[in-house]
Amino acid sequence: MKLSLVSTHHDEVREVAPLGLAYLATYLQDKKGFSSTSVIDVNNGPVLEQLRREKPDVIGISAMTLNYGTSIMLARKIKEEFDVPVILGGVHVSTLPDSLSQEFDLAVLGEGEETLAQLVDLYEKDGAFPAEKLEAIDGVLYRKDGRLKKTKPRELIPDLDDIPAPDRKFLGDEYFQRRVVFWDDGALGVETSIFTSRGCPYNCVFCSSSMFWNKVRFNSAQHFVDEVKYLNEKFKVTHMLIWDDLFAVSVKRLGEISELMKKEGLADKVQFWGQMRSNIVNEQLCKDLVKMNVRCLAFGFESGSNRMLRYLKGEHMSVEQHLKAAKLCLDHGIKVNGSLIFGSPTETLEEMDESLAFIRKLGEMGCSDLGAYVMTPFPGTKVWEIAKERGKVKEDMDWTQLQLYGYENPMTLDEGISKEEFAKRYREARRLVGLINSRKAKRWKMLYNRLRYYPVKTLKEVVKRPRRAMRFVRRLLFGKYWASYKDDIPDVEHEKKTDTMPVQPDKHSQLDGEGSC
Repeated sequence: MKLSLVSTHHDEVREVAPLGLAYLATYLQDKKGFSSTSVIDVNNGPVLEQLRREKPDVIGISAMTLNYGTSIMLARKIKEEFDVPVILGGVHVSTLPDSLSQEFDLAVLGEGEETLAQLVDLYEKDGAFPAEKLEAIDGVLYRKDGRLKKTKPRELIPDLDDIPAPDRKFLGDEYFQRRVVFWDDGALGVETSIFTSRGCPYNCVFCSSSMFWNKVRFNSAQHFVDEVKYLNEKFKVTHMLIWDDLFAVSVKRLGEISELMKKEGLADKVQFWGQMRSNIVNEQLCKDLVKMNVRCLAFGFESGSNRMLRYLKGEHMSVEQHLKAAKLCLDHGIKVNGSLIFGSPTETLEEMDESLAFIRKLGEMGCSDLGAYVMTPFPGTKVWEIAKERGKVKEDMDWTQLQLYGYENPMTLDEGISKEEFAKRYREARRLVGLINSRKAKRWKMLYNRLRYYPVKTLKEVVKRPRRAMRFVRRLLFGKYWASYKDDIPDVEHEKKTDTMPVQPDKHSQLDGEGSC
């Protein structure tokens, strides 16, 4: 039997390695002795061409909500050309099982390692997935007599250290070439991603992570440092993206990691980017982060309104907390990134204005690489239920309608709010973050490195967004970014909002609402 696991996530700015699929392939290899797995990555070329070369007996596709529509279309093409079972996995189907499309034969719900291992074992024995035997495998969604059936939930693997670190051979050498590291001001380095935990202790109304994982589990500090050491020595990795929902929530583990990093001589060899939440930031945390060599943190700021923050993130969140956390990090030399959401249920235009003022404040403090997004309803969240009640979403909808930048048709905007006024404020937010991001980055170095390492992609961006390219060159040649930023930012309380088009920030973002704090 040959198994191919397919990733459909593609980003125009920078390819992101399908690390989750590498986890599955490594688990099958190291724990079950199954070595006939290939990872098919859309970033490596057309998926169907790669599948033709592999000739798999079973195909698995991983999908989040934002690329579920793409995954359905791919599965349809696979069914037309290959006579093989297609399995769906990932956060989307796990949080909305009833949306399983006819193109998929069955689905893995929740944590996938052990469930997939049992499915592989079944297929090797039977050459098929008979419904009467699927009933005995936990965490599976399948069809019987034309109806969807779901087995009992799979128990989570208790100790994350029992899950082998992903074997990077499944990802390919192209992910370990020197490249432009956007969060390090456009410097060159070997960048990769890493996970050190699964789950999030918080329950934001727009995020499905806590529902998907149910509880928080951590790799031990030693396991994490061993993987960092391996990646640094084997692949010369200099920059790591920690893709945990909230990697520093355990203060004890963070202290252990920082000590082990120092002991292994890694603290000055690898820089880290991670996601952070304002209410856990304090002086000691910042000191441990600096000792670990965390150079950049991304916050889910979400709003400049205290009322909206309490609604979105919980009763104990406030704008003052955000500002205090950002200042603490900046004072310790840690760059601060962040994201904000516009168009949430019950949000007023005045509260959006507060968010615009908050963006300006973050810029004045020295924050960089900010992002502004439109509230997007994801299955398993409170926001999804609100959108469903309003008839905006359903189990068999056109999934391409869900967009993080969909300001033309914001799905959770209250009916009493003018879409035109909302669009003005959202475009203004995108303009502001574009100015801030341009002002903070070391643009000459970034431009040189982009032209050297990404000439084709850079040219495509210039052709696609010529006005943005002209603004970039004008600021590069004729203006100091801070002066330009100060002149361009309006006082949201007194000046009329401009109707310019949004500026797309350079930084790649995976903040899709399906796992970020």
